[in-house]
Amino acid sequence: MKKILIIETEIEVINKVKWSLAQEGLELIEATNYEEALNKINEHDLDLIYLTADLPGADSLELYNSIISNPKTKNLSLIFLTNIDDISIEQSLSLINSCDYIVKPLDIRELVLRTRKYLGLAPTKILVIDQNQDIQDFIKKTLNAEGLAVKTAANSRAGHEIIKEFEPQLILIDAAIAHKEQPDFIDKTNKKYIPTTILSSFNDSADASLASFLDSYSFIIKPLRAMDLVLRIKKDIKNIATTTSSKKNSSTKKAAINDVEILQQEKKKLLDQISVTLNHEIRNPLTSIMIGSQALKNRFEDGSDEKQVIDGIEKCSKRIKDIMDSLGNMKNFVVDDYIEGIKMLKINSNQ
Repeated sequence: MKKILIIETEIEVINKVKWSLAQEGLELIEATNYEEALNKINEHDLDLIYLTADLPGADSLELYNSIISNPKTKNLSLIFLTNIDDISIEQSLSLINSCDYIVKPLDIRELVLRTRKYLGLAPTKILVIDQNQDIQDFIKKTLNAEGLAVKTAANSRAGHEIIKEFEPQLILIDAAIAHKEQPDFIDKTNKKYIPTTILSSFNDSADASLASFLDSYSFIIKPLRAMDLVLRIKKDIKNIATTTSSKKNSSTKKAAINDVEILQQEKKKLLDQISVTLNHEIRNPLTSIMIGSQALKNRFEDGSDEKQVIDGIEKCSKRIKDIMDSLGNMKNFVVDDYIEGIKMLKINSNQ
């Protein structure tokens, strides 16, 4: 995780920056004075520094000189935070080779974009699949303003063509298209499913069911609002980054393994392949059953025989989904006696 040091006297500014950068998966180290800043610089391996121009006396300039003379930080990008916005500030900062400055009160969107720029972070790529051109344009404009790269498609077939070159990290797909076309979005390079977020006009319970059955990170209710859209997408991006980081960390901790462990890994690979097959062959029709039952329920009164039957269908559908999830999450093979001479896989075991 990238680490950023902010040296700032205003706690409100620190908290605002800390929250915003956390949404980007970045860690903020904070200091409020000259001495604390020097300690933090020595304690951490930093990637970027924000320095207020408002430290008491000449502390800001002295701290700047310490930063550029320290072997640990002399090559880091440094951005000043200042209350003054005029040509004199720009000229002054250029004289001391500050790479940039941002004027208070801080525009968080600007700060995030500058941060990503100086950290050399490529923009997150998002694919939007929706038949409505207005919705495509609205999402693209809103997310572009947040520094995200967006491409659009009107259906899953066009989306698959874009995926080949664009390689998105997240897909926003209209619920109607997801339900009708039931696409499988796979990252061919990393051989994994691309996370999706559902765009839907359904009620909350139906959205939650659809998002769950399509293995989606979340769902967004139409009509879309810019603020809700941005917050949701940033949360999903953060979840994706956390999941990826966790997988990388767990893999690096594996030491040399013996033959028994190798065999167990091969079995696990086979189980993973079975799980993918089940997800593909069973989850798609199961999604149709679940969405169809949601639509049917609205036609009957509470307590009616028909509604009770539909509730039973939903419970059975959820049970099937839980079985598939358990297979996918199994850490080991555990068997149980089924009937005499026959054993079965214990899918609810965490052993």
